[in-house]
This record gives sequence, C-alpha cells and structure tokens, in this order.
Amino acid sequence: MTTERRSGRRGSNADDLARAGEESFSAGRLGEASGAFSAALSRSPDHAASLVGLARIAIALDRLDEAAALLDSAPEAVRDEPRLLFYRGVVAESKGDADAAVVLYGRAAGRDPGFVAARFHLGRALGALGRNDEAARELERALAARPDAPDILYALAIVEQERGRPGAAAAALGRAIGANPAFLDAYLTLADILVAEGRPDAAERVAERAAKLFPRAGAPLDKLAAIAVRAGDVRKAVRALVRQVEVEPENAIALRNLSTFAQAAGDLETAARAAERLVALAPGHWEGHHHLGSILEAAGRLERAKAALRRAVDLGRGEWRPRNDLALLMLSGDPAPGAFDEAVRLLDEAAALAPPDEAAPHVNLALAALQAGDRRGAESRAREALSRSRPGGRVHAQAREILAVAR
Repeated sequence: MTTERRSGRRGSNADDLARAGEESFSAGRLGEASGAFSAALSRSPDHAASLVGLARIAIALDRLDEAAALLDSAPEAVRDEPRLLFYRGVVAESKGDADAAVVLYGRAAGRDPGFVAARFHLGRALGALGRNDEAARELERALAARPDAPDILYALAIVEQERGRPGAAAAALGRAIGANPAFLDAYLTLADILVAEGRPDAAERVAERAAKLFPRAGAPLDKLAAIAVRAGDVRKAVRALVRQVEVEPENAIALRNLSTFAQAAGDLETAARAAERLVALAPGHWEGHHHLGSILEAAGRLERAKAALRRAVDLGRGEWRPRNDLALLMLSGDPAPGAFDEAVRLLDEAAALAPPDEAAPHVNLALAALQAGDRRGAESRAREALSRSRPGGRVHAQAREILAVAR
C-alpha cells in the first residue's frame, strides 16, 4: 500500500504498477520498485513484466538464487515469454553456466526476432564458449537492427579477433569509437590488435589519442608503456609510466612498473622515488621494501639498502628472497665483525624457506663457506645446489664452478 500511495496509483492496474516499478528501478529506488512489482503480481499473478522486474532487482543485488526461483516460478502461461527466458539466461550466465545461457538466449531471440538484447547476449555468450563463427552470425544479426550500437560492435570485434580476422576486428572497433568516442575499452583493444598486427606506431597513436581524451585515466598510459616495452624502448615506457603515476598516484602496479623499468633504463633516481612511494603506499608489505632495497643497492646506497632489506625480512617472515638478498649484501666487500655469522644465519633461513627447486640460497651458502676457507662445507653446499638446480641454468653452472674450486 505504501508504494501505491507514493506512486499515486492506489487504484492502478498491473500494467500501471509495473510501469511505476520500472520508473523506480531506473531511479535506483529498489525498495519502491519491489513494492510496485509485487503489488502488480497480487493483481495479476501471471504478469510477466512484474516477475521480470523482481528478478532484475534480485540480480542487481547479486541474489542470483532468488532471481532464479522467481523466474522458475512463472505460471505456465508466461513461462516462455521472451524476457523471462532472457533473464533466466542472465542468471545462468552469472552463475557460470554458459551452455544453459546460450540455450535460453536463443529461445528468447527465437520467440521475439526483434529482441536485440537477446541476440546480442547470445552472440557474446557463444563467443565466450569459443563458438566464434556462430557468435559472429548472431552479432551481425543484432547489428542489422542496431548498426551503430557500440557494445555490439565491440563484442563483434572480440569475436573477429578470435576468428583470426584482425582487420575486421579493427574495423568494428573503429565503428564503435565512431559511434561512441568515449568508449575507452574500444581504444585499448584496438591498440592491442594493432600491436598484434605489427603496427606499433598506429597502436601508439590510438593509445595517445585515448590518453588525451581521458586525461584522468591511467589505462591509456599503461597501454603506451606496454607498447614501448614491446618495441624495446624502455625509456619511452618510463616516460609513459611517469605520466600514469601522476594520474594515478596510488596505483601500486604502476609504481612497481615504473620502478622496475626505470631501474632497467639506468634511471636509478626515478626507480628509487617510485619504490619509496610504493613503500609509503603499503608500508606493511615486504615486497615494496625488498624492491626498494635492491634499487638502493644498485644505486650504491648500501646502508639504506640494508635497512630496507632488514625491514623486508621482518615483514616477510615466511619469505626466502629478502633473507637471501640481505645476506649477499652483508657478505659483499669486507663484512663487519659479526656480519658474516648473521649473513650465514640468514642464508640458512632462506634455504629452509625456499621451495625445493630453488637453489640460490644453497649456492650462496657454498660461496660463504669458500669465503670462510671451509672447502668441505663449500663442496657440500655446492652439491646440494646442483641437486636442486636446473642443468644448464645460471645457478647450476655457478654450483659447478664452486665445486671445482672446493675440491
């Protein structure tokens, strides 16, 4: 009764109440919408639009079992109504049953050939199942009714790419962008396709255009960095990532990428600043401290590197890498009194924590034994490293060299 008074439709029929429910749903007033649809069903239990309305509310609230129960309870007279079939397909797909969704979308489209959403979802679901030729046919049929629909064009582009037709995929994405110049994903996917076609310059132009159109979005800048890395231009990638972290200062992945590629480009100042920001963003995570320590070591800031690696050891209680790297740094040059014993202890901890096929701590223990003049210990550790390492790999070769010296 409350919903009917609010909508001003106390004596309304089921159709009027359903329309009121649609208005409330569109405005995000789900409680009012539910009341209106329920009132409509109390007047007409086989009112398909109201059953669909309640199901859509349940889907919006991620209550998929409730939505399925509502749709499955439809009276026989409306059980095969196209929109009921369509939303049963939506529920099935949301639950991961793509095969059932394809059947239901197909039935909905078959009963109403003008139901474009059903045809679109059918094509998209077929593509998700790898049935790309069928998917393309259904999406083309949907496009015949809505030739400038960006979402259909985008789905067709994905299918065409899977069919090995990058030119057709690029053309569909171009049409999608033409229909909706604010369709960011279309730019990004088009850039990917152009890279795959061996056209990195064109891909870069598309990504740069997206970066200008979406100045607050980091994704186009991330794409520019990826294009540059693929082309082998690490410095250009760093420039793109600097722009990305300006736009997204709390994007941990972008900061990590910037730090890594700046280090690869030899720009240790930029790498260190990005790593310090990453640590400030997540001070309780060992990875950031470990990464910062490796960059500071490369920059020759050894005491700060040791401090960062010690913090990584403290935070990463079950992690072998920070222990291994701190020990190596402590063993470099002329270890301070007590540093050698601490380094060996850290390497023993790293060896115990490392997975069975990780030989690095063992070969480093062999090197420490050689440094201490303990040839037998070096030989034993080197044999352990050989048993754990892959023949032909760097660590395996290093263990062989130590073994030859220790004998």
